[in-house]
Amino acid sequence: RFRCLPTSDYAAMASKHALGHGRFEQIRDVVFVPPGRFSPENTTAIAAEISAINAQLRAEGRKCLLIAPGRWGSADTARGIPVGWADIDASTFIVETTVPGSAKVPLSQGSHFFQNLLSFGHGYATVEEGSDEYADYDYWERLPAEAGSGEFARHVRLPEPLEVVVDGMSRRGVVMKPGKPFEVYIAQVDAFMAIQEQASGSM
Repeated sequence: RFRCLPTSDYAAMASKHALGHGRFEQIRDVVFVPPGRFSPENTTAIAAEISAINAQLRAEGRKCLLIAPGRWGSADTARGIPVGWADIDASTFIVETTVPGSAKVPLSQGSHFFQNLLSFGHGYATVEEGSDEYADYDYWERLPAEAGSGEFARHVRLPEPLEVVVDGMSRRGVVMKPGKPFEVYIAQVDAFMAIQEQASGSM
């Protein structure tokens, strides 16, 4: 269990509203839509690009981390990306972030789409703008894009698997940056904080 969320120096995503539990392993591919490339007018085109990348990953037997603004699987193209389950079934962990310049979008929780996430053992997190949650899109954008990346959706591949960890009790979820191990930058810090709290309580 952990409660501490690291800064963006150590993690590429941190959320207080994550679902799933444990580690989501063997993820080296990240498919994402940078907020600057997202607009309600283009969500159908975005969905098509994501579907094409997903098909390639599925053919290669690879799993990915999927991140974009808005609600995944939304029929309302102004609120999110209108993908079907078959368009993103290569994902293992899915993140929804705030749509730039718009009101808060209702989350996927409770939808049939969301139920698919849980039934297949996928992880899920939301990141709300203006909180201490974040998704470091700039970090992914600095990495070289794979062939097959589109005008809106980008695909990057890392040399080593990402550390993606969710605590189902506290609902904290993180995607650690390469070279920033969870055990060092979260688990040990969290354990130290717990010891400090116990010491303060016994005084």
